[in-house]
Amino acid sequence: MLARPSDKVLLQEVYETIEGPLTPLRCLFGTPVCLGKFCIFRSSLEDVDKRLRDWLANTRLSDLSQVFAVEEV
Repeated sequence: MLARPSDKVLLQEVYETIEGPLTPLRCLFGTPVCLGKFCIFRSSLEDVDKRLRDWLANTRLSDLSQVFAVEEV
């Protein structure tokens, strides 16, 4: 049960309650092999990280009801 209405709950809160603080994705590999200076994935990872953070911070739990709505037959 929610303590607040779903339109007052951000997905970022849900994520961080379950998983802990959202940390930036630094490397696709478990152990970085290039120290990040010349990584071909760096700008893409930064973009994905920013987009994910923005989406979680600006999407409410109630917004998901539209995504998972069941059509009546």
